[in-house]
Formats: sequence, structure tokens, C-alpha cells
Amino acid sequence: MKKILLLIGVITLMGIASPVSAHELETDGQIGAVLHIDPADSPRAGQQANLFFDLKDKQGKFSLEQCDCKVVVQQNGEELYSVSPTSVSGVLTTAYTFPSKGVYQLQLQGKPLQKDSFAAFTLTYDISIEQEISLTTSGYFSSHWASVLLIVAGAIAFGLYLLLNKSTTE
Repeated sequence: MKKILLLIGVITLMGIASPVSAHELETDGQIGAVLHIDPADSPRAGQQANLFFDLKDKQGKFSLEQCDCKVVVQQNGEELYSVSPTSVSGVLTTAYTFPSKGVYQLQLQGKPLQKDSFAAFTLTYDISIEQEISLTTSGYFSSHWASVLLIVAGAIAFGLYLLLNKSTTE
């Protein structure tokens, strides 16, 4: 009976858990890259997301300096953005602000600058944007409740301090 209840619990949790991939690996032939998105691998519509691609080559022929690399953001087959990323400490990086909730295709395309150095590749990632930034005042307070509470508590403590010092000096 305990095993059945445990199995039902595990199946239930698997059913309600949303698929989240913090660092997703895609490969094309001998080239692969792990994608990391900041903030917290959970980009939000309306907020800049920093994209990091850590490339690996099984044959050891790939070199960032010899790559004509491009990052392309698409939605429903329409190209929204295209840029040559920057290389920082051996990792390709760029930034993009997803305009709205939805599913986007993020492509890293690479072509060799010198013939026979490595094979051209295209790595495609499906990115699901499920949250958006709220710019309302109520949204600010709901996401910063601890700071607001700390400020209010500090104001009350300061008021009590002044009140107690005033009564001791009289």
C-alpha cells in the first residue's frame, strides 16, 4: 500500500512540475554548446536576458577567433533579432529583451573563417517565456515586500527611539 501511495505521489509531482532546463546542451555534429540565461535561467518578457554559450568541440578544431558566429532570435518563423555575439573568457555572450510571453527559438550559427578548420553548425534552443515584468506599484511592493517591511520597521523603531529619548530628557 505504501509503495502504491509513493508511486501515485511521484507521478503527481511529475505531472505538475513544469519542465525547466537550467543549462541546455544542443549539438550539431562535432560542435555543442551549453546555453545559460541570466537572470536565473528564467527570462522574463520586458527584462533584458543575458545569453551565454559555452562551446565544445569533440575534435578540438573549433576556435572562437576563427568563427563567424551569429545569434538569431525567432518566433513563429519570424526573425526578431540577429547579432554577432561577444567572446568573453572563451564564452560567447549577448543580451536580448524578449518582448512578450511565448515560445522563441534561439539559434547559434557558426561558420569557419578559414576553410577546413571546423564544420559549420546551427544550434537551436526553444525558450519558453512564461513571466513578464510588471511595472505597476502593486507589483513592486509584492516583489519587494521584505524591503518595504524593513523600512517600515526601521521608521517605527526610530520613532520609538525619539519618543523615549524625549521622555528621558524631560
